[in-house]
Amino acid sequence: MRFETNPKVASVGSVDIHGTYVVKELDAGHFVEPHDGLPASGNVAFSHETLRDIETQLAIVIPCMKEDRTILDGVLHGVPHECLIIIVSNSDENDYREECILLQRFCEDTDRTGIIVHQKDKGLAAAFLAAGMKNLVDEEGRVRNGKGEGMMIGVVIAKLKGKAYVGFIDADNRVPGSVHEYCKVYAAGLHHATNAPQTQTDCDHNKHATDVKPHSMVRIKWNSKPKIQNGQLEFATSGRCSILVNQWMNEYLNAIVKEPSSQEMAGTVTLGGLIETANAGEHAMDIDLAFKLRFARDYAVEPFQLVDLLERYGDQLGDSNAASSTSARKINVLQVKTRNPHIHDIGKGEEHIWDMQVQGLGTIFHSKILEADVKARLQKNLTEEFSTKTGPNGKPLFDATGAPKWDEPYSPLEGLRLEAFEKFMENTTKSMEIGQGIVVFEKGE
Repeated sequence: MRFETNPKVASVGSVDIHGTYVVKELDAGHFVEPHDGLPASGNVAFSHETLRDIETQLAIVIPCMKEDRTILDGVLHGVPHECLIIIVSNSDENDYREECILLQRFCEDTDRTGIIVHQKDKGLAAAFLAAGMKNLVDEEGRVRNGKGEGMMIGVVIAKLKGKAYVGFIDADNRVPGSVHEYCKVYAAGLHHATNAPQTQTDCDHNKHATDVKPHSMVRIKWNSKPKIQNGQLEFATSGRCSILVNQWMNEYLNAIVKEPSSQEMAGTVTLGGLIETANAGEHAMDIDLAFKLRFARDYAVEPFQLVDLLERYGDQLGDSNAASSTSARKINVLQVKTRNPHIHDIGKGEEHIWDMQVQGLGTIFHSKILEADVKARLQKNLTEEFSTKTGPNGKPLFDATGAPKWDEPYSPLEGLRLEAFEKFMENTTKSMEIGQGIVVFEKGE
């Protein structure tokens, strides 16, 4: 794989958010010149061996709920062989059993390992309770509904399996080739960002971690989303959620970075619309970073990752929950534009889109470091666009004050007592109510 790099970068404390890279070659050849670091311009290639080294350490988490099994089957076929597949299902019991059968047959046919777990399994919820994550469990003793909650389950399982990286793929992706490309981009981007040398500025900022590799996150900007419009196939380059949430995420970021005046910016690279992946459902990161982040609930999870990074690792911002500048590792966030079209299920209705939009904007609206003038303009936009709309099944989008509904994010998984979680799972697997709890289909079985 080969990337065209981008010189733009927003540096906020320990966080570097890089301008969007572009995939120039899906396959750059078996042998390429070794390259580490983040060049300011040009392109960088990754050999088959480099990608494989990351893939063997990469778990791909697929959150799944009532998806067409033929589409899910295509997603499985797109995940590179060396990656560990983890399905986190929130389907009904019959669909879940069919998903188990689907994964089992796939693993048997391809001689690989896969894991599937049901999000509402009481044994799983009990393990989280035993390990100290009480707020993840609802009043009925089950893990709460939501995409973010399913992703957290996947991260913990990836950690238990000893993986160094975790990536996420949506289960409704109809193009196995795009799934494959996303995973290859994860591998290339994680290698690229993790091996970036620290600059002298980094060393001055972080005196206790100059020999420690940076954290890494890779966020996908898909190439296009084909749709039929007026009898013609059109290749839209952005979805409605992405356009809106990206716009306000850039307003949020630019107010923090405080773009220079026209006189000051002579000879410099301005940020402009730097963030193009606020709603990136397809993204990956190193497992240690996944354990440090706070996860938001439901569909707020992806944009909130950026908000959380800026709030807690943008050291000079003064947030009381911020990480210490003397201990925080550098965090490189790469955005990469892919080549394959992104085709997914579009039959969930307008209410689903509105819900996702307001949840995404809510992560910005409720940020502790949002500038007051940006918040006022965002409130005006929300009122004008969404005040008369609801989410699925009449779900209200705003609270009694007129603010986007918002639940406090979960505490970072680094507070989870992992040994207690693993021990509890081992001791209670047989008591689980749906399927078989965590089901591992090993190679050769």
